[in-house]
Amino acid sequence: AVLVAAVTALIFSTLPLSSGCVRDSHIDDDDDGRDGASQRRRLTGASERLFVQYDCPNDQHNIMASLSLVGDENAITHLLARDSFQRFPEWLLAFFLCFYLPLFTLTLGLELPAGTFLPSLVSGAALGRLIGEALNEGGALESAGRDVSSPGVYALLGMAAALGGFTRCTVAVVVVVAEVA
Repeated sequence: AVLVAAVTALIFSTLPLSSGCVRDSHIDDDDDGRDGASQRRRLTGASERLFVQYDCPNDQHNIMASLSLVGDENAITHLLARDSFQRFPEWLLAFFLCFYLPLFTLTLGLELPAGTFLPSLVSGAALGRLIGEALNEGGALESAGRDVSSPGVYALLGMAAALGGFTRCTVAVVVVVAEVA
């Protein structure tokens, strides 16, 4: 178990080296100007999205670090986002899933109390977002010049499907999650 934890920590801490930096167009005007390793953006509710700077300059953040170093809850928040400034390249989501799914599966096989709920939500949201971004890139989410849907909606549907598949929860729970969209 210690070996798996060490390998997981090593992989997730070096995974952001695979992606570059993007400009922080998400920072609100009322930001307090703090210089740190992360920036936050307040959402409509009480939650915030955490953007990790990693090895980027002050006005930029690393997309992969904002997925892999923020915890499952914040990764889900990023994947479900419907705003226009956060676009995930397809290769980045596929690369994230190539490491996340095998490590999730390996952790399930250990004789340790480990949850399946949040990791199944993250993997489903990442796969749904990947499909949504691919459809968006191909123009399938646009009709007569305006957006019909968002890749974040596909992330939500993928999250509900993975929840139903991994945890074998009832169809009613999956339908309730899908109704949120």
